[in-house]
Amino acid sequence: TKVYVPKTVCCKCNTLLNVNIKINASSLEQTLHFEIKEFEKYISEFQISNQKLINLVIKKLNSEVSNLLKTEFKIEIYGSSANNLHLPTSDVDLVLINSESNIINFLKMFKTNLDSNSFFREVQLIEEATIPILKFNVIYKGQFIRFDFSLMSKYHTGLQCVELISKYLKDIKPLRSIVLILKYLIFKAGLNNSFEQGISSYGLILLVVAFAQMNSISNYNSDIFLNNGLFLIEFLKFYGTSFNYVST
Repeated sequence: TKVYVPKTVCCKCNTLLNVNIKINASSLEQTLHFEIKEFEKYISEFQISNQKLINLVIKKLNSEVSNLLKTEFKIEIYGSSANNLHLPTSDVDLVLINSESNIINFLKMFKTNLDSNSFFREVQLIEEATIPILKFNVIYKGQFIRFDFSLMSKYHTGLQCVELISKYLKDIKPLRSIVLILKYLIFKAGLNNSFEQGISSYGLILLVVAFAQMNSISNYNSDIFLNNGLFLIEFLKFYGTSFNYVST
């Protein structure tokens, strides 16, 4: 089996995901299970290699923020990256925790600072969103990552979602494997942008969790009977043919 990413993804990510997986298995479900686990393994290796750059970006952002704020602050990761559910094509979500009340004014000043630093590229302020964000890219030693930077507010539930997903990952053993492969399939289909009639990463996770909860699939939570291939097939069958989108 061979999986691909588009040419716009950095060379390191492209090499990572263009992998040949040779599997000997006695059934379709078992073959699919091993392929999903191999995919998860390669994604995990990518995440480890990318973490150094993410840490470097946060360090540089801390330095930039300290030039603007005299009060205490903290920058946290939320979203898929916080739960190790991100792909090479995923954005990294960051939130600044501070008592700053005028979010838009701060983001405008912060954008000016980042614009003057060549490390941060294509800095863009999205101020019309419910949660205003700064979007920027970083290219460093052959690695390319997109970042979304926001400020904590009463509408910002990112960190609470991280805690909830962390609990689900502990309770539902196949969750990480299934979410990663589904995110890749959705990306390939061009349906990974919720602003363009696609589905968000958080929404996808909740679909998988709901499927597990509604079907009481205790076998999928057993180390002996765990089969990600069967889980994926039944998930697709459920939302593809069984789920009633009209009456539910």
